[in-house]
Amino acid sequence: MVTDSEFRSLMAGVCAPVTVVTTADDAGPAGATVSSFASLSLRPPLVSVAFDRGSRLLSRIQQSGRFGVNILAHDQDDAAVRR
Repeated sequence: MVTDSEFRSLMAGVCAPVTVVTTADDAGPAGATVSSFASLSLRPPLVSVAFDRGSRLLSRIQQSGRFGVNILAHDQDDAAVRR
């Protein structure tokens, strides 16, 4: 669990994020590059990530019930385009 201060500090440093959203299930790991990431709430700490309704990754996230968000640094463009 993160503190209010840690969450606020983290989100303050995210101005135009590119993220890799990941999940894992019986079929193995999966991920996608997502630029629609935003902070929603401090208490509780909530973020928003948007997917197309037909997204295969969204379907797998819904089935597994969990996902990870990896905020990329400016020099991590190779991770954003990896297949």
